[in-house]
Amino acid sequence: MNYILKTVLAGTCLAGTSLFVEAAPRAASMANENYLITEQDLSGWSAGLYMRDRERDVRVDNSNFPSTLDETRVVGYIGYRLFSWVTVYVHGGQSDGELNGFPGDGPAFGGTAEFNLMSHLIKDPGLQDDRIRVHSTVSYTSSEAESGSTTFDYSEIEADLTVSLINELEGNKAFLPQAIGLTAGGLLSSLQGDLEEDGDTLGYSISLDLLWTEHITIHAGVESLDNTGAFAGVHLAF
Repeated sequence: MNYILKTVLAGTCLAGTSLFVEAAPRAASMANENYLITEQDLSGWSAGLYMRDRERDVRVDNSNFPSTLDETRVVGYIGYRLFSWVTVYVHGGQSDGELNGFPGDGPAFGGTAEFNLMSHLIKDPGLQDDRIRVHSTVSYTSSEAESGSTTFDYSEIEADLTVSLINELEGNKAFLPQAIGLTAGGLLSSLQGDLEEDGDTLGYSISLDLLWTEHITIHAGVESLDNTGAFAGVHLAF
């Protein structure tokens, strides 16, 4: 038994030695010019992840029968700032939809344009570094839902106009975000394709925004069209 154990241990050591010998040498370098891809100026670019859960009253195209679409959409996005106040995004991910009790999933992709319309400093001695900001977004998303063996393709055009109250926080930034904001406003949503809205197209949204650092923002909130839904996301600005 001892002979077998020694043989196994010896073989393992030899195998490890051969792997080490076969490994190619690698010399690390601190000089950027020694790398194929070096640091790039990514200012203006941004990326993030967004999740939304929404239930809407819809009807199938050319049908008078009401239906309910319960949709959970998770998408990632990449954005680029065209001008100082205009940013465009492309997004893609997955939409898990339940139409009339039949679950199904499919891709969701589209684009968004964001407009930063106004930023105003509140000049009040009792309020330190508070700002009011107004911005608007217009987005287009193509998705699909299933009911039984039938797949329905539809698209959504959505626009909003929101007002944010931003308060910069004092204290240790290792434990506190740079600023916190409360955002509220109205939204407009319209469906086209195999599914059309059969309820409200106008609604509202309220969210809490944590500007954790100068480059990372976390937000979560609720919105209401036909029913109350929820959304959340994280945004990274390079």
